[in-house]
Amino acid sequence: MTDAAAGPDETVAGEQRPEDIAPDLTGISGILGLWRGRAVGLAVLALCLVVDIAFLADNPLRRELYDLSQQLMPRPVESDLPVVVAIDERSIAEIGQWPWPRTVVADLIDRMGQGGALTIGLDVLFLDPDRQSPRHLADRMADPPADVVAYLRSLPDYDAELAATIARWPVVLGLGGTRTGSGVNAPVRPYPIAFTEPALKGLLTRFPGADHSLRQIASAAAGQGLLNAIEDPDAIIRRIPAVAMVDGRPVPAFALELLRVALGGLLTVTGKDGRIDGVQIGDWFVPTEADGTIYVPFSPPYASRYVSAIDVLRDDDVALSLDGAIAMIGLTGQGLVDLQTSPLRYRAPGIDVHAQLIEAIHEEYHVSRPGWTRWLELAALIAVGLILVFVVPVLPLRAGIPLIILLLALTIAGGLFAYATERVFVDTIGVAASGVVIGLAMLMVTLLIANAHRRALGQHLQRQREERARLQGELDAAREIQLGLLPGLDTLPDISAQLSLAAMLEPARDVGGDLYDFFMIDDDRLFLSVGDVSGKGVPASLFMAISKALYKSAVLRDIQDIDEIMMAANAEISRENPNMLFVTLFAGILNLRTGRLDYCNAGHEPPLVFTPGVPGIRLVEGGGGPPVCVLDDFPYMADSLDLAPGEMMLITTDGIGEAMNRDGDLYGNERLHGLIDGMGADMLSDQLQQTLYEDVKRHADGAPASDDITIMALRWMPPSANRG
Repeated sequence: MTDAAAGPDETVAGEQRPEDIAPDLTGISGILGLWRGRAVGLAVLALCLVVDIAFLADNPLRRELYDLSQQLMPRPVESDLPVVVAIDERSIAEIGQWPWPRTVVADLIDRMGQGGALTIGLDVLFLDPDRQSPRHLADRMADPPADVVAYLRSLPDYDAELAATIARWPVVLGLGGTRTGSGVNAPVRPYPIAFTEPALKGLLTRFPGADHSLRQIASAAAGQGLLNAIEDPDAIIRRIPAVAMVDGRPVPAFALELLRVALGGLLTVTGKDGRIDGVQIGDWFVPTEADGTIYVPFSPPYASRYVSAIDVLRDDDVALSLDGAIAMIGLTGQGLVDLQTSPLRYRAPGIDVHAQLIEAIHEEYHVSRPGWTRWLELAALIAVGLILVFVVPVLPLRAGIPLIILLLALTIAGGLFAYATERVFVDTIGVAASGVVIGLAMLMVTLLIANAHRRALGQHLQRQREERARLQGELDAAREIQLGLLPGLDTLPDISAQLSLAAMLEPARDVGGDLYDFFMIDDDRLFLSVGDVSGKGVPASLFMAISKALYKSAVLRDIQDIDEIMMAANAEISRENPNMLFVTLFAGILNLRTGRLDYCNAGHEPPLVFTPGVPGIRLVEGGGGPPVCVLDDFPYMADSLDLAPGEMMLITTDGIGEAMNRDGDLYGNERLHGLIDGMGADMLSDQLQQTLYEDVKRHADGAPASDDITIMALRWMPPSANRG
C-alpha cells in the first residue's frame, strides 16, 4: 500500500502535493480528479436539480415536514365564530337512531335560526325521500285500504316541511364530489363565483360529479358547498379545495360558502400568470396554493367548539349562544361518521376540518406557499450544493460529515423559522435530501481521489528512494531490525498437532510497511494478524513497528473479544500517529481446539479459505470496517467462522495481487486462485508459502517489486482430522 494524504491540501512525503501528481491520474481516476473532484460534484448538483424540478414537486417528505411544522407550532384557538351542533351519542340516545325524521332536523334548524346563527350549515346529505314521512308509508304497505292510502297521502310531507324551514333561514347544504359518475340528484343552481381570469378554472381540482340533496330541499337552501378535502396518500387531511370544478361547474368549499352567505355577494377567485393567488370573500382574502387548495392550519382538539343537538333543541340558553355564530350541523356519534386524521395526528369528524378552516380565516391565520417559495427552495439547493462541492475537497475527511450535518440542520431550521414567523411553508426537506446526496457524493469522490493519489504517490516515492542510494547502509540495518521484530515459529509452543503455520514478509525496498504477528494468548487460543501501513520506506516501517507493538499490547491487556481489541488498538495507535498514517489490518483469534476463528477486518484484503485438493475457494467476508487510524472511536464489529478439519487459510497483502512484470501485467486473483486449485491434498502451510512466493517472483521476472509481499498460511489439523 502506498502513501495517502492526511488531508486534501497537506503535502505528502514532504514535497509532493495532489496537484503535482494530477498528470499521473488516468481513466476513471483522471475523470474524478478533474478540478479536485468538483466537476463530478457539479454534475451531481445538476442531476439533483433536474430530479427536484421534474419529479419531486410534491414529494412525501414535504408532507412530513409540514406535519412537523404543525406539531411544533399548532394554531392557537382565538375565534368563536364557528360552532358545531353535534348529532352525538347523547342526542341519539334521547331522540332515537339516525336518521331522524326530517321534521326533527327542521325543528333543530328553526332553533338555530331563532338563536341568531349567522348561517346554518348542514354536513348531511338528504339523498332520498324521508322513509319516515307518513305519506310514504303507503308505498311500503301490502294491499292497504284505499281510504287509508288517501289519509296517509293527505298528511304533511316531511321533506316539504324541511324544505320550508330551510327556506326561512340562511342555510348552506353540503354536497359530496364523486370520483366517478355524475352523482345522485342533479345540481339545482349556478354558484356565485367569479374569476379574474377564465384560464384559472383549468387549475382547479376536478370532480366528474357530486351527490346533492333532493332537488326539493336543495332548491330551498341559500347555498351549497363541497364537503370533500384533499386526502393525501397517507390518508391525512392537510388541504381543502377552496373552489373545485364539479361536472364542469365551479363549486366553493363548504366553509367558504358559509362565509359567503354570511357576508353576502360573490366569491372571487384571483390569480395571474397561470397561478391562483387566493379567494376574495367580501373584505376577506384567503390565500391559496396555485391549484386553488388551502392549507388548513389545525389546532389541538377543542371541546368548546361543539354543542350537543339535544341541548340546542331543549335549552333556550344553548340555542341563544349561537347568536352571531356560523353554526354547522354535523354527525359525531360513534358509527355515524368516518374520522379524519390531521397533521397533529388526532382523529376528528370531517365537520371539524371545516370549522377549523373558518376559525383560521376569521383569525387571518393563513399558511401559505407563495410562488416565490419554489424559487427559494431551488436557490437554497444550489447554495447548499455549491458549498459542499467547493468546501468538502479542502477539508480533512473527518470534517466532511459534520459539515453536511450542519448544513442540513440549518436548512431545516430555516424552513421552520419561516413557518414560525411568517407562516410561510418552505420545503427545506427537499433541499436537505439533495444536500445529503451531494455531500455523500463529494465524500466518496474525495476518498477515491485520495486513493488514486495514494497509488500515484507511491510511484514518486519509489523513484525518490532509488536516488538516495547513499542511505543504503542505514536502510539495510533498518531492514534487519524490522525483520527481527517479526515473530518466528520458534516463539510458539509445539502446536504442530493442531496447526500448520507459516509466515513471511519481503519489503519492496530496504524497509517496508507490511506487518504480521502471531502468539498464543492461552493454551487454546492463537492470535494472528496481517497488516499493511499506508506507505513504504522508513516512515512506514517505523509506523509498522509502533502499530505492531501497540496492537500486541491491546491483546495482552486481557481483552477477550477481537472487536474490543480492534477498537482499543485503534485508539492507541491513533494517539501515536503524528503523520496521519493508517493501517489496513486483518486480525483474528483462532481456537486451536474447536477451529473457530473470531476476526475483524479493518480495510484489508479478505483472506481465502479452502481445502487443498478440493475445488472451491471462499472469501472471508464480514467483520469489516475502515483502516485503523482513519476514524476515531469507530465501533468495529466482529465476525467468526469455523474452520473444518484440514481447511487452510491464506492471508496476504496487496503486494501479491499487484505484483507486476515489466509489461505491466498484474499477478491478480485469477492467477492466485489457479495456483491454489492445483495444490495437492497434503499441502502444508510452509509449502504453500514457498510455492506462492516463487510463483509471484516468476511472474515479476526481475521487475522491481511495486509493494511489500507478506504471506501468512495456516492449516487447522486437529488430531481427529485425516491429513491425507
